[in-house]
Amino acid sequence: MDPRDDLAAQAWATLREYQEPARYLAPFAGAPAADHPLRAAPAATRRPRGSDQDADTVRGYLQHSCDLVLRGGAGAAVTYPLMACALAEHYLVRRVGGSGAAAAAAAAVAAAELGRTRSIDPGTAGGTRAEAAGQAVSGQADDTERVVLPGYAGLARAVAWLAGGDGTERLPDLRLARLLQPSPRMRAPFRLVCALLGTGTERARAVLAALVGAPTTRGRIAVVLVWVGVVLGWAGLTVALLRSPTVEPWIVAVITPALLVTVVLAGAAATVLAGVLGLRDALALGPQEQYGMVPGVPVPDGGPGRLGRLLDRLAGVPTADGSPPVATWLADVLDDLAGLPPRHGLLRDAGVQLPGIDPSAGRALTFGDLWLGRHDRRDGDDERLRRAARDPEHRVVDLRLVATDVTWGRPVRLPLGAGWLFCPSCLRGGVPARAIDQLVAAAPPPQGTHRCPADRDRLLPVPDAAHVPVVVAVRLAGAPAGLLRAVPLYRADAAAGPQVRDALGGWWAAGEEPAPADPDVTTHWFCDAGADADVDLFDSVLPRWPTFGLVVGNGVDAPDDGDGPWVDVTPSGAAAHQVPALAIGRTLDMAAAVLGARTGTGDRMAAAGQGARGRLGVVRRGRGAAVGPFLDGPEVLRLAMRGHHAGRELRTMFIGADGDVPGQTGTDRHRWLRMRTALREQRDHSVVVAARLPLYGDLAATYRVPGDVAEWFTPPVEAGRVDPAWADAAAALTHLRALTTDGVLDWDTDFGAPPRDEL
Repeated sequence: MDPRDDLAAQAWATLREYQEPARYLAPFAGAPAADHPLRAAPAATRRPRGSDQDADTVRGYLQHSCDLVLRGGAGAAVTYPLMACALAEHYLVRRVGGSGAAAAAAAAVAAAELGRTRSIDPGTAGGTRAEAAGQAVSGQADDTERVVLPGYAGLARAVAWLAGGDGTERLPDLRLARLLQPSPRMRAPFRLVCALLGTGTERARAVLAALVGAPTTRGRIAVVLVWVGVVLGWAGLTVALLRSPTVEPWIVAVITPALLVTVVLAGAAATVLAGVLGLRDALALGPQEQYGMVPGVPVPDGGPGRLGRLLDRLAGVPTADGSPPVATWLADVLDDLAGLPPRHGLLRDAGVQLPGIDPSAGRALTFGDLWLGRHDRRDGDDERLRRAARDPEHRVVDLRLVATDVTWGRPVRLPLGAGWLFCPSCLRGGVPARAIDQLVAAAPPPQGTHRCPADRDRLLPVPDAAHVPVVVAVRLAGAPAGLLRAVPLYRADAAAGPQVRDALGGWWAAGEEPAPADPDVTTHWFCDAGADADVDLFDSVLPRWPTFGLVVGNGVDAPDDGDGPWVDVTPSGAAAHQVPALAIGRTLDMAAAVLGARTGTGDRMAAAGQGARGRLGVVRRGRGAAVGPFLDGPEVLRLAMRGHHAGRELRTMFIGADGDVPGQTGTDRHRWLRMRTALREQRDHSVVVAARLPLYGDLAATYRVPGDVAEWFTPPVEAGRVDPAWADAAAALTHLRALTTDGVLDWDTDFGAPPRDEL
């Protein structure tokens, strides 16, 4: 028996163990979990009321809290879930951040945290209509109508599905890729992507099949005419040679095969050229297809014909095999992980009608559900949501995603602030319909008459963050550029005209400024274009609990299913491990290394620094690993288990003993490292202030406020007057200087502190 088969069997056994809901109730120590103090928002720990019971409650809250930040592509996204499951055996995840394809994993972790205490009563399906209505609203419904169970058990189950089932039977591979179902007009470019990035060995045949299927109708006619022409020409020339009395038969026998090769090459060249031109025409449809090949939602399509299916198979395009599109699947999984009512008719059968929502569709998980820590509404929730919107400390589960607004060319945090508009018709190109219906129902009345630039439909304001479905934010952040359709939003900001220079850098003369751009609305396209959610997303100078992160990337010159340093977790305070070098000997190796180094630089820098190194796990992939979403079942299983090992080691390191000191934990060491590092940094700041105090002290007392800055003050001050806060600013600078002049930081803060980072 191959030892690797035994390892796979052990991995499946571990994965099945993590599908047990009771595994994640340990932090509650057997007490009822639904209203346990651990389920409260962090603000509950701000002011302990002084009793021993309250102090113990706060201590337990801090002991069982952590944050989690995820980033990376499809390979990283399937690595995170079991890491979160391993951490969830001891911790409650308070804040979750994510970017890129890992935004989906971050949302799944947040939903699983919300649903970890949801109970499933399999006997509800046979109840009365009134009972079914109550169970539908409370989330206690027949689990046969769910994709996965609520909580982390369901998260592990989703990983098992992506890996191929339960390990006991051979099921279709490439399940992640099967969720990516192209639109009819973008099937040809999608074939080429599959041919180039797929794991098949017949790469040339796959690329040729993709090009054969790419021509447009006119291109196909031209190719047929070329083939008919060259074949008829070859046949006619051959017949003429055979009938010629002056040509010897042996000459015909030599020339005819050579002509046949020439004919085939000419026809193949015409086919390839037509395919390339067809791809160009398909890519020209980018605006109509929202700059992506895969909608992520069902689209009217009878499916490819017999020839199309043959070309798909030759090009390595995974067949859907009944799998839903990726955004639809993800929306269903998020709702199930959170314990929301099932979607398949239970609300309708129970006679439940939610305002503006199709009862057969079911309500989608919102940010407000995460903030409240539940999805049933109670008196006073509106005020609680307003408070949570202002202060993240009042959010039971805080999910923050990072997307790239390519219109502005910068990363943005999700959920978005005020001022954004959306077009329901445009969103239907890539967001599940039931989430859009919910977004429309929650949208406030429009304040203007702005119209969508694409279809002239009236634009609606994006609702406040509490009412935005999570899957909408995931589609904004997690759409790989060019693969999934980008998601558009709109703004109607009346920005001031820029100061414009002419072609040679001089100022335009008065009255000669170019006409301003269309002041109506600006289209903003969102996708995954490299914006990162680094491990310091939730950081503070003195953290209350650890923030865990995972770095996933290539870096091992060994077969991905062989031996290698796949998981690296460095203890807090230890020296950094030597990073395995990636062998670069070919152009493709260099290209892979450049692409791998494009993102995640913040996390890699943190992995080399004291105070941050110990909270990061590093998972590496080796030679031959699949690219993008083309991960087969064994590769998904390997990555999931590497994430599990990293999470388990991080958990053990932080809750275990601090070296040989009894009564201290790794969390105590982490806090001590951060404290000593912060004191050293504050001393450095104080020294800088001392050196510049004469310059800035005078500035605070003499700076006069310009008119365009006067409105920063509340109420606005008179333009030209001295800064009203100059005395406070000068006193603060003096106090900062005093920290190192016979002050509290007038000592060697490097004495016993963590070594300074050396990169």
